[in-house]
Amino acid sequence: MGLSLSKTDLSFIIQENLSILQKFFVPVFFCVMGMLVNLREMASLNVIAFGMVYLVFAILGKMIGCGLPALFCNFNLRGASRIGVGMIPRGEVALIIAGIGLSARIIPHDVFSIAVIMTFITTLLAPPVLAKMFESEKPVLIKNHRLKTEHTEIQFTMPNLETSELILSRVIGAFERENFYVYLTEIPEKLYQIRKDEIFITLKYTPQALVFYCSAQHASFIHTLFYEVLAELEYIIKRLEALPDKNKIGEKIFDGESHVKNGKSGLTRVIGKSAVEANLKGKTKIEVIKELIDILANSGQLNPLNKEKVLEDLLERESTMSTGMQDGIALPHAKTEWVDRLVSAIGTKKEGADFNSLDGKCSTIFVITLVPKVFSQPYLQYMAEVANFLMEDENRRAILSCGTNEDLYVVLTSKA
Repeated sequence: MGLSLSKTDLSFIIQENLSILQKFFVPVFFCVMGMLVNLREMASLNVIAFGMVYLVFAILGKMIGCGLPALFCNFNLRGASRIGVGMIPRGEVALIIAGIGLSARIIPHDVFSIAVIMTFITTLLAPPVLAKMFESEKPVLIKNHRLKTEHTEIQFTMPNLETSELILSRVIGAFERENFYVYLTEIPEKLYQIRKDEIFITLKYTPQALVFYCSAQHASFIHTLFYEVLAELEYIIKRLEALPDKNKIGEKIFDGESHVKNGKSGLTRVIGKSAVEANLKGKTKIEVIKELIDILANSGQLNPLNKEKVLEDLLERESTMSTGMQDGIALPHAKTEWVDRLVSAIGTKKEGADFNSLDGKCSTIFVITLVPKVFSQPYLQYMAEVANFLMEDENRRAILSCGTNEDLYVVLTSKA
């Protein structure tokens, strides 16, 4: 059954579904086998002595029976010995046969104990010996033949996590449109098994790269597909750049007509007492952002060693579209791998700082927000609550009237 299904598109689904049964029944099997062992009888000198003799002949049987035929199949002595050692272990099959013989009273308990000794030792002995043999890079074939199907690795390096995820989704969609069957396995890593008839492709996904493993004859197809995906994305990006005024969309965030008071915003659930600053000193956008990062570090929300990395992520976000809104509000934010939860801080600068805001005015209230890049949290809802709170003139005036950090936190706790 396994051989008949191994080349079908459903093989990986069957494999994963059966793994649940394997994890359940294998421990039960070995537990039952262990209960059949008579430890007192197994520890007797006669059983151990005969078990060692039986072990030697079992190893010789495998070495000769499997290694000797390999010599007639283009393997040299080194290669044949590797095959022989690789076949030495007896596992569950030997125990099953011995168990059936014991339950059917074909073999006595002492013979079963000898079979268990042989199975246990051969299973433990072979792996380290085989690993030692494979350390040598000397040839194992008498005559090297060119393989009919050579496999190749194709790697496409990604600039960041977001780009990697975007291209991955487009690549998977492209394969599916070509009638390939795509199956995701995450054990032990994120792998996509891609099959169609006799074409078999493996895609390994990481935030740093997409790596394809396929036969050399299919490499051209992989490059063609990836090139078309990039062309499609480039077309989409050009269409996005042609969208109507994006600033108007940002202005709708603080649209007073659509604002509805909904009670407490829960701002202080994220911003602690030590994460506020009523008198920011920075005069430029970068200086203000650095100062806000310092507040996160001083409040224990960010490792001080990661401040420069976080600054890079924030400036990268600012380079795509400024987070300076209107009415003196700026909401610098970014996804970063240097935090493990949503963190935030607030600062004010009464004189204002040029944050390239939508209305062209200087920003006076700054709320910085960082979220994990990999295990992202629903930070947009939090930022919407911040925007909803700062939309009210009364709240903004109260915040800007604060002269000390304590006063600012009191305003936040009473109004937010």
